[in-house]
Order: sequence, then C-alpha cells, then structure tokens
Amino acid sequence: MEEIIAPISKEILKAELTEDKRLRFTNKSHNEIYVITYRDSPNVMKEIGRLREIAFRAAGGGTGKSMDIDEYDIMENPYKQLVVWNPEAEEILGGYRYLLGDEVQFDEHGKPLLATATCLISRRSF
Repeated sequence: MEEIIAPISKEILKAELTEDKRLRFTNKSHNEIYVITYRDSPNVMKEIGRLREIAFRAAGGGTGKSMDIDEYDIMENPYKQLVVWNPEAEEILGGYRYLLGDEVQFDEHGKPLLATATCLISRRSF
C-alpha cells in the first residue's frame, strides 16, 4: 500500500479556486461551492484524491495508491468535481463528481464511459 500524498498547500488550493469556478455560496455556514475539473485545477484534484483515499481507507477500502484519482477524473472530457470549500478553515469539506448527460463519451462498442456503467458501486464521492 502506498503512502498517501502530503496535503496540498492551502495557498495553491486557493489560487486554483477562482471566482470563475465558484458556483455559489452555501445558504448557511458561509461555505463556498466550486465546480472544477482536473484540467483547470490539477492541484485541487490531487487534494480531492488525497481526501478520497483517506476516507475510503478509513472505511476499509481505498485504492491502495497515494491518492484516489481514476480515468474518469482525468479523461479527455473529465467528470466535473463539485467542491464545498470552507474559506475560514481553508479546507475542502466535501465534494461529488458528476457528468452531464450530453457530455457522456462512448467507447468503440457504443458503451458509455461512465464511472457507474459497471456493476461496481461508485466509491468516488466523499
């Protein structure tokens, strides 16, 4: 089992969580919601992968890799990451990945390239 990567610097995360990626503020708690992808925020994606691996290992799972990032996070048209950011603590509180229906790609056999297209339970939200 690989050692989990060190936390990504808060300064680096804040530099990637820019106004154009902020979807809205939460109704309570003064948190912020962002939509990012690996392509526009690679360091935020690494932190998400780090947090996923910590969470799933704690529950008896995990990938065993240094961070939990898969092909759906980094493919040509990657899943979007909905991120809840606490600006006071300067940390990611949670998130979820998603893909809009018209963004779905298909393989050479016409099968959709979706994280949920297999019989495995998606374990990528935290």
